Amino acid sequence: MQKHCKRKLPRFEHGNLIVKVKKTGFISKLFPARIVSWLDFHKQGIAFISDQRYSINTLLELDLSITDKYQIKAQNIAALVKNCQIKPEGYRYGLEFDFESNNYMRTDQVKSKIISIEQLLKEIYFKLTGKTSFRTG
Repeated sequence: MQKHCKRKLPRFEHGNLIVKVKKTGFISKLFPARIVSWLDFHKQGIAFISDQRYSINTLLELDLSITDKYQIKAQNIAALVKNCQIKPEGYRYGLEFDFESNNYMRTDQVKSKIISIEQLLKEIYFKLTGKTSFRTG
């Protein structure tokens, strides 16, 4: 049986994006953010591999930083764990950015930074692959 792909937005897998992850709340003060190996990114969410275990619907805080021809930093980004798969290299997480979690996440500044990161990753992807477009769906 063939799985139907619901994805409407492309994900970008190239670029020098640094992703730091930590839990929210009091526990975050005890444990520093950890750098994770990101797998793909789009304006609605991100996927990464980590040796840390998080439960579904856990709210995490991300710091995103990318440098190419521009430097973009998006800090304190709220994201919910939507799925988790156990892989040989660790836990693979799919997160959805939570734009309704707090006033900061509702700002145009946060949304603009995430879209800018996606756009820069898109440019890097096209430059690395030589493609001029991509298929979705």
